[in-house]
Amino acid sequence: QGPPVASSLLDSRWELTRNAKLGTFGMRAYKPVYLLPAFYTDSPNQFPSSPEPGHSVTESEKLDEVEAKFQISFKTKIAQNLFGDNGDLWGAYTQTSRWQMYNGDASRPFRETNYEPELMLLFRNRYQLMGWSGRMAGISINHQSNGRSDKLSRSWNRIYAMAGFEKDDRFTAQVRLWQRLRENGAKDNNPDILRHI
Repeated sequence: QGPPVASSLLDSRWELTRNAKLGTFGMRAYKPVYLLPAFYTDSPNQFPSSPEPGHSVTESEKLDEVEAKFQISFKTKIAQNLFGDNGDLWGAYTQTSRWQMYNGDASRPFRETNYEPELMLLFRNRYQLMGWSGRMAGISINHQSNGRSDKLSRSWNRIYAMAGFEKDDRFTAQVRLWQRLRENGAKDNNPDILRHI
């Protein structure tokens, strides 16, 4: 018996069929992985702020307009076939950094690093919708944070529903609808984050 074989792009990414299953706790690609040695921003935010009192920067960050940007991202299947022969639980991690590597005057700091862990429960399915074949559906919880303390803290949580579709073995589409989860029992450090993301 040879290695697992996927029948489509969605199958290869999410192991939807028995023939594509690779087991648990193996690292797999998730979001794009890249390195941009030069990334230009015409007016970097020198004074990050929030409507929440005490969460605004009062001294200029002295940022350069050109910086490096990179992203790493991977996922792993934590458990498979949780409901009979369907239902896989995935964990994912994405990290995106903006590095002021040409800013020697400011000691080349990492201006922003965002950490984004996710937990996803996916189900394979088969239905037709306007000529497209529905192949998968799932729900996920997602946290994104820059890991900084107040005044520079930026974080939010969201839950989303997703579905994947294919058509004629040539087209693939994945749709995600998400809702921000409000912070209960604590002040929201970034009440206006949806205006900026």
